[in-house]
Amino acid sequence: RLNGIPIAADGTYRDYCDVIRTSAESQPIAIEVLRFDTEEFLFGELNSGKVLQQKSSFAEPPEESPSDNGGSGGGSSSVGYVTVTDDTGSISLDAPTSWVASTTPEDGGIPSIVASSDVAGYLSSWTTPGVALRKVDTVIPVDEGLEVVALETGASNSCTTGVIEDYTDGLYTGKAQKWENCGGTGSTYVVIVAHPDDGSPYTLIFSGQWVNQADEEAVLMGVGTFRAME
Repeated sequence: RLNGIPIAADGTYRDYCDVIRTSAESQPIAIEVLRFDTEEFLFGELNSGKVLQQKSSFAEPPEESPSDNGGSGGGSSSVGYVTVTDDTGSISLDAPTSWVASTTPEDGGIPSIVASSDVAGYLSSWTTPGVALRKVDTVIPVDEGLEVVALETGASNSCTTGVIEDYTDGLYTGKAQKWENCGGTGSTYVVIVAHPDDGSPYTLIFSGQWVNQADEEAVLMGVGTFRAME
């Protein structure tokens, strides 16, 4: 992404050129890079003379399992991605084109996206991959947000407690938590609670679940592309 805008989603240089044209010649351009080969998320600024920095992520070698060539969701690595926007036009993220998405607001009008190979399965089990994003129009303390999600999903009772890390990606800052072996299935569940760096009074809550390596790629794409449309 350049200046928060996903680049080449349509396979062309159009978005890249638009960003370059609308930026002043000496103005640094915020950049975020997702590298699947090294499982790195990098961020920084073009035209700043500074080296890109690695942001906090979940770049750990995935464990091999019998489900790596299948699983209830599998196959994410061989398909393309599409940008999904919620019905209010408030938030977006990229998800595999083979997934389906629910983009209706939650109770209270909270902007929400849930994308998965099976939305109902993702919301009710630990064996279906998927991602979710919601925007809460208030500043929720990040630790409190992580705790609420853990209780809502049952992760605190069904998964091995994961480490909590500081999270930053050049646009949002907060904390991320990774839960493992959820429901005894070997699935991994991640949660990010973050606030915008510009000080706007809202909170983004991202969550994702993977069953195998292909699913992990899809969740990492969600991590690298979620944002609020301001």
